[in-house]
Amino acid sequence: MGLTSGDNPELWNVTHSDRILALHKSFCRCGRRHYPDQQLWRPIGAGLMLHQLEGRTHELNRRAAEIARSAAAGAGQRVIVAGSVGPTGDLLARSDR
Repeated sequence: MGLTSGDNPELWNVTHSDRILALHKSFCRCGRRHYPDQQLWRPIGAGLMLHQLEGRTHELNRRAAEIARSAAAGAGQRVIVAGSVGPTGDLLARSDR
């Protein structure tokens, strides 16, 4: 989709929402064969701190959900949109105790 190393993928929900929507639509098309009623969206958080965007967490999460729901609404089939909570992405120091 054009994301390069060092880009903030969460910010793409605002700056490249058309590409994120196209990606979700492709997931819906693919899901017709494998998971016909599921569409996952990955909420965001700690990755924003690396780009000093943590103050925009709510805005970017909301936009991500709106894009996923838009793709689901146009899928022509029942699609459930659900957030997936994963690792924080935070880099922690190693302790050698």
